[in-house]
Amino acid sequence: MKFQIIFIYMMCFLMPYFLVAQNTIQGIVYAKNQKKEALIGVNIFWANTQKGTTSNEKGEFLLEKINQSNQLVFSFIGFKNDTIDIKNQTFIEVFLKDDTQLKEIVIKDKKMDIETIKSEILTTKSLQKAACCNLSESFETNASVDVTVTDAITGGKQLKLLGLDGVYAQIMLENMPHVRGLAARSGLHLISGTSIKSIEINKGAGSVVNGYESMTGQINVELAKPESSEKLLLNGFINPFGRWELNANASQKINSKWSTAVLAHTSHLQNAIDQNMDGYMDTPKFSQYNLINRWKYEGKSTEAQFGFRFVNDTKLGGQSEHNHNNHLNQILYGASSDLKQYEAWTKIGFVSKKVEGRSVGFILNMKHHAQNSFFGLNQYKAWQNTINSQVIYQTPIIRTHINTLRLGASFLSDNYDENWQAQIPDLQSITRQRYEKTAGVFAEYTWKPTSKITWINGLRADVHNLFGGFLFPRSHFKYQITDKIILRASVGRGMRVANPMVEQASFLASSRQVFWANNLRPELAWNYGINFTQEFDLFGKDAQISLDFYHTDFQNQVVTDINTTQKISFYNLEGKSFANSFQLQAEYELFENFNLTLAYKNYDIRTTYTDIGLQNVPLIIKERFFANFDYTLKNEKTAEELVIDVTGEWLGKMNLPNTQNNPVEFRRRQISESYWLLNTQITYKPNKKWDIYLGGEDLLNFMQSNPIISSNQPFGNYFDAAIVYAPVMGRMLYAGVRFYVR
Repeated sequence: MKFQIIFIYMMCFLMPYFLVAQNTIQGIVYAKNQKKEALIGVNIFWANTQKGTTSNEKGEFLLEKINQSNQLVFSFIGFKNDTIDIKNQTFIEVFLKDDTQLKEIVIKDKKMDIETIKSEILTTKSLQKAACCNLSESFETNASVDVTVTDAITGGKQLKLLGLDGVYAQIMLENMPHVRGLAARSGLHLISGTSIKSIEINKGAGSVVNGYESMTGQINVELAKPESSEKLLLNGFINPFGRWELNANASQKINSKWSTAVLAHTSHLQNAIDQNMDGYMDTPKFSQYNLINRWKYEGKSTEAQFGFRFVNDTKLGGQSEHNHNNHLNQILYGASSDLKQYEAWTKIGFVSKKVEGRSVGFILNMKHHAQNSFFGLNQYKAWQNTINSQVIYQTPIIRTHINTLRLGASFLSDNYDENWQAQIPDLQSITRQRYEKTAGVFAEYTWKPTSKITWINGLRADVHNLFGGFLFPRSHFKYQITDKIILRASVGRGMRVANPMVEQASFLASSRQVFWANNLRPELAWNYGINFTQEFDLFGKDAQISLDFYHTDFQNQVVTDINTTQKISFYNLEGKSFANSFQLQAEYELFENFNLTLAYKNYDIRTTYTDIGLQNVPLIIKERFFANFDYTLKNEKTAEELVIDVTGEWLGKMNLPNTQNNPVEFRRRQISESYWLLNTQITYKPNKKWDIYLGGEDLLNFMQSNPIISSNQPFGNYFDAAIVYAPVMGRMLYAGVRFYVR
């Protein structure tokens, strides 16, 4: 019934497209050279009017036809302007010639990142190099973000940035805080990969404008845009285990001011998969329905957006014969989750007609999150209501862009109700009900005395109703030593209120007793970072090398102590806790359309535990080596393309939680083994309308042996499914197809 509702909704939405398609012109803008590069940000407008648009990251554009003009003008720095007569065409390809007077300007596939805050952008092209079924699976071809499996029961995954848990990174959806609170783990699975337009990764202290919760960086997810996305994108995915998904994105330019889009997703797996033959499902059965409807208004000096989002996600893991009726029977072990999210948001911006660069914007976001989960005999039931509002004012100072000031205020409220009910009498039951409200003001000043130096200084002041007031200074400095060498430095303070029960839910899939300090304080940390980036030519081809080092120093931390067998404790830090992250990355175009990325990462992460002092944090890999290459074969005559992508990753050893007090048969090694992962995908594009892709993950078929301790006694004292350092599911092949109406 739910799928039928989505289908009817899509059909009602698509009807206007068939009625007004002939009143629009769309196309792609290329550089007229051997590489046929798509040009981003080309100004496109009807001659002698102010009606226009810009090309997106694929060089694509969509514009409504008008009666006042039938000539379309294309303007881009470094290229000659071009004017095209439009008659009955609905789709055109435009090739701009280099301006001979600006030969020093070279347009490259990989432009050097010249932003003050070090950023990495994953575009649609990058995301489509892997299966990318949801956000947690979107970083397989990226070296900066690590993705790990949390346990052998729930199928949960966590992101890690600078070696630390992803909860210390601020994960946003279109610059609104998103994967946080009770959704700190589950939220990664609730954003469909097909709906994502791009992902921006910023390491270190983030901007004060986006809030105080960033400690190790910010990850911002941008969804498909109503005004510039494909009119229709259909995607289907399937693998041999029985997992399948369907995605449908549709966008419609209603008139010169209004546009809208629907992003629909459903995915399912109902087979019990047990490759390692331990009697437990390697990944849980699941069903998910996900629907987004967004609208955009573009006026002369006003821009507005609003949207709605609904997600229903159910999971069932545990022993292969388990079903939803087996809970609380002490015969079969199961872990289940029933989750729902409702969300609505609006953004309104006003641009000054008198002063270029002056604007004011308002953001309002409301979300309801509810989940009911079982871990064996224990039940976790919780809900969260969130309201986030913000106003931002930006202006140049003395009417010049050398100095820019951003001022604003924000209000964030989180209403939580959590209940952990242990069915075994000697285990602790926990209830947490709290209403958090935080009001804040911020200022951010950008100083750019020359084209080579930029310095951004920001300060936030926030008052929390339970914990009092806090100050958050942040500073970012960039010095462009030469056209191809950039040095960056950053420092900043961040804070977050931990939700240990959901953030460490993997350890609930065990017989560990939960101990909880009554006075848990907010987590506070300083982050210091430095980055060096150099671009150069090697044998006539583009190359880039980047080196960065970040140090995170915790003033307070909610310590998750799993060093004692059969016990997990949450308490405030008493002593030192820090993380050092080093990364060296090189990118090189070996030959035309063949790009190679190599990276090495090293982590030193330690925390002070009450009983054993300062120790390495368990379950964190100390070293990683990453390699990726992609090669695109193009047939210029037929527009056919074949894209080959291969990613290899070596993951080093890690310390494992201590199990030496267990009986001999229930002990595990203290240090994990290292291993390799190999993923690949081949995409065939016969034309502009179709993509057909085949891929494989963990092609070397490496699996952790016996990941579950005491698997034959799930209700015994030593059962533990959370000591996982490698995949618990082996080789996985998949196939899919995409269809576009542009």
